[in-house]
Amino acid sequence: MDVDKLKHRRKELAQKRLSHDRLTREGSSIAKKIGEALKREISIADFDTTSINPILLPRVSDYREANGLKLPYVTKEKAISTLVSCNEALSSAPGIVGFDEYSFLGTLKQKELYLPNLAYLAETLHSEVFFYPESHNGYILVNYYKDCLDGKDVGFSIVVSGKILEKALSFAF
Repeated sequence: MDVDKLKHRRKELAQKRLSHDRLTREGSSIAKKIGEALKREISIADFDTTSINPILLPRVSDYREANGLKLPYVTKEKAISTLVSCNEALSSAPGIVGFDEYSFLGTLKQKELYLPNLAYLAETLHSEVFFYPESHNGYILVNYYKDCLDGKDVGFSIVVSGKILEKALSFAF
């Protein structure tokens, strides 16, 4: 085995150990917060810790530059009303919830998800959360960052990506 492959393997193993340690330390309390935000009982056993976010998302430093449908830097009320409209179009779709800063949790399969709860979840975690509806190829990203624009109450951003999903939800944006 060459040195570069060995270094890469060691780095992967170290990352797995760190993720496992964080899951052990924080997993149950974060699962409880996620359950509260999604308004259902959730335990750490509900997460697929062997799974990662199904789509590697391109990172942007400003949501105004994101690809797809976007609603950057809006109030909580505007984010929720937009997600209510999206929910009506998707009818509480089944799918997978993924997490940015809490990727060590893996993913959370949902039989049905009331999309406005993604705003509460992002707010609870102060992070990006993703929803990958089973019936559409794409994702809905919701981010919350408190006081992101000079203390204005516009900490929510929504991005929808994937041609079929964008077409289905374009009316809401």
